[in-house]
Amino acid sequence: MRALTFIFALILLVTQCVTVAATEEYCLEAGEVIFDTSSSCDAVPTIRRVYGAKRFMWKGVDCFAVSTGNEIDIYNVTDPKHPVLFERSNFRMGNVGDEDTGLYNFSFCDDCRYAVANYSRGSVFVDLGTKAIPEFNLFSKDVSANLIHGSFVFKNGSQLYLVAEHSNCVYSGLHRYNNEDDREFVECIDVPGQVPRVVHGEHIDEALYLADSTKRVFLFNDELDYISTPCIAYSITDSGMSFDGDTAAVANNTGLHIFNVSDSLAPVEVGSVPGNWDRSSINGDKVIVAKMGVKYSERTFDISTLDDIIEMDAQFWSSTHPWNFPPPAQGDECTSIQAVHFIDESTIYLLRESRLQIINVIDCPVTDDIFFSNFETGDTSEWSNTVAN
Repeated sequence: MRALTFIFALILLVTQCVTVAATEEYCLEAGEVIFDTSSSCDAVPTIRRVYGAKRFMWKGVDCFAVSTGNEIDIYNVTDPKHPVLFERSNFRMGNVGDEDTGLYNFSFCDDCRYAVANYSRGSVFVDLGTKAIPEFNLFSKDVSANLIHGSFVFKNGSQLYLVAEHSNCVYSGLHRYNNEDDREFVECIDVPGQVPRVVHGEHIDEALYLADSTKRVFLFNDELDYISTPCIAYSITDSGMSFDGDTAAVANNTGLHIFNVSDSLAPVEVGSVPGNWDRSSINGDKVIVAKMGVKYSERTFDISTLDDIIEMDAQFWSSTHPWNFPPPAQGDECTSIQAVHFIDESTIYLLRESRLQIINVIDCPVTDDIFFSNFETGDTSEWSNTVAN
């Protein structure tokens, strides 16, 4: 009987150990729906959709700009659980043919007065004003700027710059962006043996990471000297390249790649997870990735230990999870993933074409121990499960 008691206790201990080993620190839950047009999946410009987003600061306010078909909404996300819509564009650029949206890309930067939006019909250059919130009241259109469908604004010191197409270049050139009507050409974006078509970028310390329409990311210094091509990342509408402090997360067709960018001109890959994605967003030690247009492709990772990157709550993104079912009337047609954004350590914004939704990051429920921690001492007096002799 003593042997049976020991065997039963050992089985319970093994069960406990397996449970503890599988415990995750972070879990996910579906939160508030911010924007929803899923009642109809008709592909017409008058029905607003969500295709991509950019984040920027404006006079101390945390802003989230979302493409909604052919226009752009700006939300105040200082309280990310309760975003407030405070501006909506009215550019009226129109579409070409039967395309669902004519808006391919747009770019804002922190406390930058001027922004840009790129359409199939041309580009819109925007003066956001000087008030407490950004406004779309002043803008100019250039219908000839429709070759690249992308551009990038950034500030170096007090000077605002624009990387966009220019007639002096094969494709992309650098401009001093003085106002919506004054874009002073500086020089062409030059990469040996390549012809960049810049659609997106990041300005990190002394480095410019310029993403090309063919997924290449070109690294330049502030003098616009080409340094290297450190990675590939799809960057049309939204981006597979994201940064937070000294860390970058790059999602591409080989997986998730984590880079140390403490030396912004010499990024070093420090961790990876195999996969196939083209959207990424990083906040602290958490990363979310997805593949645009592919349902249930979202994945979340804890990268706090780079040699042992842990997937967070994989079951949450499964097609079998109740929250993840599309409404019956729409099927798969307009629920495909477009973009993912970590707003803060506990809040993800999920853009699924017809829906902008909050996903909350929460602490996982704790499983009660089967035994007290004194098992290794041999003292069974406080065990919750014992078998009498």
